[in-house]
Amino acid sequence: MKLNLSAGPFIAFGLGGKAKEDGESYDVFGSDEGFKRFDFGLGLKVGLDINKINVHMGYDFGLINVHNTMNDIHTRNFYIGLAYNF
Repeated sequence: MKLNLSAGPFIAFGLGGKAKEDGESYDVFGSDEGFKRFDFGLGLKVGLDINKINVHMGYDFGLINVHNTMNDIHTRNFYIGLAYNF
């Protein structure tokens, strides 16, 4: 058994996305009132290796305001994973 800890920066890029409002569909990255395509932040992850299986969880928090008109909109991601090492 082995414990893994990691921390570091991340960079994200929005490839595409659609939203609906009042029956109309629009690209969330296409207007001045939408979201920014780029994001940057920090991530933390803890994992446990048991033989060839890895169980991990982590948290990412964005440092950039990701909306063009609203203040204090940041990404926050929590994840849990399971992996098998060949």
